[in-house]
Amino acid sequence: MHTSLDTDHHGQAARTIFGFDALHDFQREVLAAIDAGRDCLAVSPTGSGKTLCYGVPAAMEMAKPPMNRSLVLVVSPLIALMRDQAEKLGAKGIPVASFDSLQTRDDRDGLWQSLASGEAVVAFVSPERLSSLTFRERLAGMRKITLVAIDEAHCTSQWGFNFRPEYRHIGTFLDSFPGAVRLALTATATPGIKADMIANLKLRDPALVVSELVRDNLSTSVTQATSVQDLPALIANAISPETTLIYAPTRKDANTIWRDLRSRNLHAGIYHAGMEPGSRQASQRAFLSGNTGIMVATSAFGLGIDKADIRHVIHAGMPQNIEQYVQETGRAGRDGKPARCTMFFHLRDYHTRKFLIDRQYPEVNMTRKVCEFIAGQLEGQDQYGKNRYWLLKQLAAKGTKSRDAEAALDYALRENLFRQSEVLDPSSMESDLILTAGNRIEDSGAWWRQYEYRRQEALWKLEQMRLFARLAASSTSRGLAMLRNYFKDPSRDKSTNH
Repeated sequence: MHTSLDTDHHGQAARTIFGFDALHDFQREVLAAIDAGRDCLAVSPTGSGKTLCYGVPAAMEMAKPPMNRSLVLVVSPLIALMRDQAEKLGAKGIPVASFDSLQTRDDRDGLWQSLASGEAVVAFVSPERLSSLTFRERLAGMRKITLVAIDEAHCTSQWGFNFRPEYRHIGTFLDSFPGAVRLALTATATPGIKADMIANLKLRDPALVVSELVRDNLSTSVTQATSVQDLPALIANAISPETTLIYAPTRKDANTIWRDLRSRNLHAGIYHAGMEPGSRQASQRAFLSGNTGIMVATSAFGLGIDKADIRHVIHAGMPQNIEQYVQETGRAGRDGKPARCTMFFHLRDYHTRKFLIDRQYPEVNMTRKVCEFIAGQLEGQDQYGKNRYWLLKQLAAKGTKSRDAEAALDYALRENLFRQSEVLDPSSMESDLILTAGNRIEDSGAWWRQYEYRRQEALWKLEQMRLFARLAASSTSRGLAMLRNYFKDPSRDKSTNH
């Protein structure tokens, strides 16, 4: 629901700087909490305008003399996302200092100067940069930070999406800015993940603002295919002359769909993590610029992708969980105009997804043994490490299946228990993959109990996704009701229509 602007300071900033005639009710509630000095957790769909929740406070600082301006700090997960938001704020006349790993020292020196002079009113940082005590102390000593916004805050949840470990420690890092209001922003969150975000970010008696889950400009359709062979025709027939994003369950599926569309003279791009970086980026640019009207992608095509005029999101299979489904359908119609969300699924999708979860979380006892064996081999080898293939060979000799050992090692690398680097062997002039020690597990028992919990939760979420798909295929309204109930926390949530 929109609220027409009056003479209040938030409304004036939104109208004069951002060009909006109205604010959403959820934006007003978040801004009111910030004004009151209260931490806030805001859950609102992709494309609903969460950026204004920190953009308006930053814009209001521009009315002050430079040396009296406070700073808004934004913690963001991706360089592309930071640069995109920085560019958009800059285009509105809001100076931004965006720190990322691709910058030169001269670039960073210029950013520090803009902060020291009071020119920049927003600073974007990654969680990795925020983890540096030297960086935090320099920033806190230079400017008063009144607001810290954590974008994609669900990544802080230990039960949420498997992301970068620094995200889980942001709450501790923010202790360096004791007077700042903390604002957690995310598109979706179950009650458990909300509780986790509040705990991990150390939100203090936060205001909870939860807007309508599915934007009213989106129409939803779910169809169960009777045969896998029917899927290509169903997908092709659903495409019309409008910007379309097709999500495929796996890289193999993406390649198959892309080739089928090309055979039907439908010009499409493709994007997945198995492609060469140059080809992947070229395909992304063509889609974002409008030169390609159809994109076939895996879930790798997500964070940092800002294209407002996607008219149709098609799921060519069942996503792994309802959170992923809502995040991806939310990329349709971000300009507020009508858009469609279509899902085609087959019973095999459940088994494909379960296989992927089993690869992501291999059997706990075997995984623990693999990790403990490798950790023992790396003890005292910090400088040189051990060859990955040699370690896997030793595990095979102990009776561990190669596929299981690979899956367990991949998990350990995702969790930074070990680090892997490519090293040139001067004797053969070939590259070797070398493992070195990573983060140490302080409480082994608790760690592996948590591991099993995460595995079981992933399987439970997959089952909920299957139930939703079947229900929505028979009744869209009942399917959407299940979605709302999935995220609902009646004891704490305050729902807001917008």
